[in-house]
Amino acid sequence: MLAEVTSGDAWSTVEAECEPMASKAALRAAEGWLEIARFEHASVAAFARVSLELMALGAPPQLVEGCHRAALDEIGHARLALDLARTLGEEAWDLGPLPLVPTRPVTLEQLAIDALIEGCLGEGAAAACAHMAAARAYELAASVVRTIAAEETQHAALAWSTLQWALRRDPTLAGPLARAFEDALAQRRERARIAWPRQGSLVAYGLLGDEELAELDLDVAERVVAPVLARLFLEARADADARLA
Repeated sequence: MLAEVTSGDAWSTVEAECEPMASKAALRAAEGWLEIARFEHASVAAFARVSLELMALGAPPQLVEGCHRAALDEIGHARLALDLARTLGEEAWDLGPLPLVPTRPVTLEQLAIDALIEGCLGEGAAAACAHMAAARAYELAASVVRTIAAEETQHAALAWSTLQWALRRDPTLAGPLARAFEDALAQRRERARIAWPRQGSLVAYGLLGDEELAELDLDVAERVVAPVLARLFLEARADADARLA
């Protein structure tokens, strides 16, 4: 669920004054960054929920602290994305109310799967895409994307730490985690197969095409997440065997 788009200056102080001859590409990029702002805004609430679930499961304070830091990062990302959207576009867009994140039963298994899918895979791919986009964008957009890339990398690292902690608590989570990863990998392979290049490049504005996004998403899953996850499974099994010895 995403926040409604409104007008105002609660989340941005950038004056939305589009030049009369602004290109169609700039206006399309503005809409793209507005959508990114909405997702980053929603991530604030997502990290807030994860911090509560971690505490409910007795997680160490380092993980809880990491979630709160990540939530603050996401506030910054939402503002940066909205600033860029308003700079490129012709609307005084703002972000309105966000529907409440629904409550759910708290289980270590669900927390671990979310850390894998949303963090290791999702944040990891987001960081990789942002790093690539930053190298090809013009300076204003590149500055925004570089900040997002660095902090999304940290969020992915937090997800890996959460996953490692969960597996130490319960090594049998390797089974459901492996199944969840295989499902996610199949989805990414299918997305990469059918993705079409975005009509008209927006890379100068820090936005990769759908085809590149899908390819990078798959690449991160196959070349980064898969081997690290396999190593964590081995470590969890060895740890469990050591306890029984």
